[in-house]
Amino acid sequence: MTVAIYVSTMRSDYRLAKALIASIEAHLRSPRIYVIPDDDHPGDEMFGHPVWRPTDPRILELDRYYKKLRVFWGPAERFVHMDADQLVLRDLQPYLERVAAAEGPFVMANRRSSTWQKLQASDDSALRGAIAAMTGDPAALVAFDPSFDWRRAHLLNSGEFSASRDAIDRDTFLAVFAQARQFYAERGLGNMTGSRIGPFMGDQGFLSYFLAAHAPGTRVEWLDDLYAWGGREELIHYRDDDSTDPLKWVAIHWAGCPRPGPIPLPGRAVCAAQWRRDHRRYCLVHGDWSGYLKDFLDDAGILAWQAGSLVKRRLGG
Repeated sequence: MTVAIYVSTMRSDYRLAKALIASIEAHLRSPRIYVIPDDDHPGDEMFGHPVWRPTDPRILELDRYYKKLRVFWGPAERFVHMDADQLVLRDLQPYLERVAAAEGPFVMANRRSSTWQKLQASDDSALRGAIAAMTGDPAALVAFDPSFDWRRAHLLNSGEFSASRDAIDRDTFLAVFAQARQFYAERGLGNMTGSRIGPFMGDQGFLSYFLAAHAPGTRVEWLDDLYAWGGREELIHYRDDDSTDPLKWVAIHWAGCPRPGPIPLPGRAVCAAQWRRDHRRYCLVHGDWSGYLKDFLDDAGILAWQAGSLVKRRLGG
C-alpha cells in the first residue's frame, strides 16, 4: 500500500515548505506528496506536486489552523501529515512501512519520551497543565461536553501525525465541528478556526478531543521520539548514520520556537544548516532563483522585525 505525505502550508511558510519537500525527496524514492496551500493558490500543482483542495463547502470551513484536518477527505487511504516548519533528517521508508502495515483504523503520533516520563511520575496537576497546553482548557472542555473526562484527552501534535482515512467518521466529525463553532460564537471566544483558547488549543486540540470522545474504534499509537523538537539542543550531536533505531528523529519540527531561514546566523535554530542545504537544493533543481531571492529578502524582513521588537522590549523594560 502506498502511503502519501501531505504537506500543509500557508503563504508565510511557503519557503519552509520548499525545504521540507526537498528533504522528503532526498530521503525517499518517488514520494507521493500532496500540498495543502492557502485556498487562493492558483492551479493544481505546487512545488512540483499536486495540490489537494476539497470542493465540499462543509470541508472548506476547516480553514486557518484547521485546514490540515482536510487530510481525512483527501485521496490517500493512509497518510503522513507534516506541517511546513519541519525537515526530514533520515530515511523515511521505515516510518512509511510502519504506517502501511498498521491495523486500521488508526492514528500514529509522535511522543517525546522525556516529557511522557515526567508526566507519568507527576501528579494530576501536571497532566492538567499538559492538557491545557496541548489540547485545551480542561474546564472549557467539560463545559463543551459535560460527559467528557478531560483526563482522556490526547496530547497530540497535529503538525506531525499519520493516520488511516477511516480514523474518524467524517460526518460525525463535521457535526461536532459545527457544534464547537457554535459554542465559540455563543461564548464570545472568537472564530474557532483561528483560535487557540477555550476548549480546543487549535486543530490539534479538537482532533485530540474527537479521537478520545467520538472514535472509540480508532487505535492511537504513540511513537517515541519520532520527531525532534527544534527547541532542544539534542540534535547538535545528531548522527544520521546511526541505524540502531530507524524511527528515532526521522524529522525535526520547529513548532513554537525559532525557525531557520536562508540567512545564516549563528545559533538561530537547531539544524538550520541542514535546512539551508535543502532549501538551496529545491531552488537549484527547480531553477527557482527568483524565488530564492524573494525568500532571502522576506527572511531579512523577518529578522529586522524581530530585532526591532527585541530592542523595543528592552527599552520598554
